[in-house]
Amino acid sequence: DPDGDPLQYQWDFESDGTVDATGVVVSHTYATIGRSSATLVVSDANGGTDSRVIEIDVLATQPQDGNLALGRPTVQSPSDGLAIASRAVDGNSDGTFANDSVAQTLTTRTPLWEVDLGAVYDIGSLQIHTRSDGVHPLSNYWILISETPLSSGNLDAARSDPGVWLYNDTGTADPIEIVTVGTLGRYVRIQMAGVDDVLSLAEVQVFEA
Repeated sequence: DPDGDPLQYQWDFESDGTVDATGVVVSHTYATIGRSSATLVVSDANGGTDSRVIEIDVLATQPQDGNLALGRPTVQSPSDGLAIASRAVDGNSDGTFANDSVAQTLTTRTPLWEVDLGAVYDIGSLQIHTRSDGVHPLSNYWILISETPLSSGNLDAARSDPGVWLYNDTGTADPIEIVTVGTLGRYVRIQMAGVDDVLSLAEVQVFEA
């Protein structure tokens, strides 16, 4: 507060109009997996107030069905608004963009999406759920898997990294594309090869051999 007034923090974890907690540091456990939102209202004694709605992906504490990618750290090329990279590992494979569970980049050269599994695994297969509303299909793309961080966002340079497992599909992926892998890896990247492309992913699942 610019005037130095004491502030009150009110948290509505379900965005249903009910204050669930107060204070700067709070905690809340959601009962169901999926997308939710929380509303924070900050006010002072002089009637000043501001609020912010925060989008939250509620994840399982353990991978479902052996999916190693669920809830793991992700990065992607510049995001299209709130269509951030973590939406592709939120446990929701809904491919309709308007339902807020699709990760999507802006139009850029060879856009990429990547997940860090946290440890090296013997990866048996990937299951890629693509956008299902007829926009921005996944086509002409590469999958790169490595035990160590990939050296560059540049597709040609990354493909030249030692020990990288490579897969290329010059066609268009199915709505649910299953790719057999069979390699050790920790970092899993999907990267389109086009000069000006948009990469959209509803969900990426990684399974052990």
